[in-house]
Amino acid sequence: MKQSFAIMLSFSLLVSIFLQGCGVANQPYVKNDASEAAPLKMIRYETPNVRVYTTGGMVGVIVTSAVLFGIIGGGLGYAAHYASTIESDTPERLDFGKLVMDKFVERSKKEIPNWPAMIVQEKAVEKAVENATAKDFNLPVDTSSYLIELLVNDIKIEEGSGLGTKTTITMKDTEGKTIWEKGYVYDCTTFNRVNNFYTLKSHKYKKLNEEFIFAAEQTVSDFITHFNDSLPVKPYASAKQMYKEQTLPVKKIETTTANPTYSNIKGIVLKDGTVIEGQIIDIKSDVLLIRTKDERLLSYDFMNDVKNYIYTK
Repeated sequence: MKQSFAIMLSFSLLVSIFLQGCGVANQPYVKNDASEAAPLKMIRYETPNVRVYTTGGMVGVIVTSAVLFGIIGGGLGYAAHYASTIESDTPERLDFGKLVMDKFVERSKKEIPNWPAMIVQEKAVEKAVENATAKDFNLPVDTSSYLIELLVNDIKIEEGSGLGTKTTITMKDTEGKTIWEKGYVYDCTTFNRVNNFYTLKSHKYKKLNEEFIFAAEQTVSDFITHFNDSLPVKPYASAKQMYKEQTLPVKKIETTTANPTYSNIKGIVLKDGTVIEGQIIDIKSDVLLIRTKDERLLSYDFMNDVKNYIYTK
């Protein structure tokens, strides 16, 4: 009895880890200016198929397998459940990886200072066997150019809540060394965009494709914000201009959300000194969500990224 309880407790913790997902990459850009990463080429790996699952079903399989067959059985149970949730491919669903790449190509040259001209390989690269201890897909090093790799790690739909994605972008130098990397996990519940799977797949996946487009925008926003925040000189022209903008008289910003809690806050200051002006929408599970003046939704780790608020006067 004690042994069974110990197994169930151990795998309850294991399930909790699975539900939370793996950590995301977060390496700042190591050079002083985007123009130094030239010439630049961008590729993307093939987009994985969508997974559709229920949280209860996944937990049940793992715990039952653990009780019957021990730790190894629990792991095998999860692997079997994972494989059983993969949907077959269909042309009715948009290619999420291509959406992210296209939006990054479009926005990077507009939103990242001195972004270099970029050669884009339209055809996705087949993913080779992944190294178990590193994100190394055995892609030959191109010594003639810097390289951006886009990898969609996972696309999942919880039947009762909706879409979640995990995407990683990596920039490498001509020697194959990583000089910038950022992962982003999109969770539909953070943006109050909950939909069940039946709704998402109806009308030839119309709603799901809309979610893909929205998730791609949030993913690219996170990538670009992270890159800009890595630069020694932020998108402000100078530190003097940054100080001037922070000390100018502030006009009251009208609240655009039903929650009045943050109505007297007009922005945030990150720990690296960057000022983000906008309306705070929510702070949930240590994630701060803010809508900027140009109508972008950005998310930050409240504990690790945010230094303080900027209040209206």
